[in-house]
Amino acid sequence: MANLTAQKMPTSQQSYLARLDTLFSQLPDHVYDWLFSSQTGQSVKTMAKRFGLTEQQTSQLSRVIGLAVLKDFPLPQIIPEIRESLNINDSLAKEIALAVAQTQFLSLRDHLIDVENFIRQTGGSLPVALPPTLKSSFVPGSMASNAPASQTPQVNIIQKTLRHLAKDNKDALNQNLTTAPIKIADFDQPVRPTIKNWLVDYVKQKGAGHHEAMERGDYLFNSINSRPLPEKEKSLLAEILRAYDDDTPLPINEADQMILLDKLTLSAASAPALPKPEPAARPMPVPPKIPVPPPPPAPNTNYREPISEMDITGPLTKPAPPRPAPRLSGNIIDLKDLQ
Repeated sequence: MANLTAQKMPTSQQSYLARLDTLFSQLPDHVYDWLFSSQTGQSVKTMAKRFGLTEQQTSQLSRVIGLAVLKDFPLPQIIPEIRESLNINDSLAKEIALAVAQTQFLSLRDHLIDVENFIRQTGGSLPVALPPTLKSSFVPGSMASNAPASQTPQVNIIQKTLRHLAKDNKDALNQNLTTAPIKIADFDQPVRPTIKNWLVDYVKQKGAGHHEAMERGDYLFNSINSRPLPEKEKSLLAEILRAYDDDTPLPINEADQMILLDKLTLSAASAPALPKPEPAARPMPVPPKIPVPPPPPAPNTNYREPISEMDITGPLTKPAPPRPAPRLSGNIIDLKDLQ
């Protein structure tokens, strides 16, 4: 099936992406945070399990929900969007759309103002007590529940590298690392600023394998995604990239196996600033060589063939074989392939 996003482009991919950027910028803060929260992603997975959706269908459902919240199409259009994107019959598409509206969109009814009418017109019913609308933003990168702060359990901190963490809990890398969506080459729309997606962009820009501090600095200060970041988020990203390159351990919550980004921010604040890459110095002009006449041959010597520079240095060494690139799954890098 052709990509639905590509079909919706009015003139070109660039103009459609510009439209998405505008829609993102117009989202209220609490709606934006809801859209990129881990709780929303978990709700989609729960719904996919309920309706027996495949992994690909789940990804498509998440995309359609995002476009509906962005108001890329009128809310009643979500039924044919789900039907075409998931390649299912109209009855099932209607049932899924109704479940999405009842369980997720009602809390956004101050943004999706026609959601109550949509539920009634689709044959559903409203709960006796409507859920409260979302008014406070989620903390970027937070995976915590809505429990009061006074009830927060004590956290037991352990240390793990990104590779070990990905093996033990792959969802840990789905944490939002920064605030704004990022653009990754070869993807037709912005993606969530998760740890995984930042690593995908880093590997696409700088290649797989180890990178030195200056190479990381060039990415942090010159790439299209990281250049506009505020200093706090840039420092946080720098810590994650350093942990990826040097395989250094990160603070992990032992209970849920999630990265404690607040602890990482504190350590980043006390660390020395990453140096900005300096522009390459201009080469000094080479003075012209003045030809020197060869010395006269020494008398009474045996004839010898002159020794060339290649005879001294030997053949050039073969270039190192290219580093294998990591396998990508969708827009997520599989860290298990990076040894």
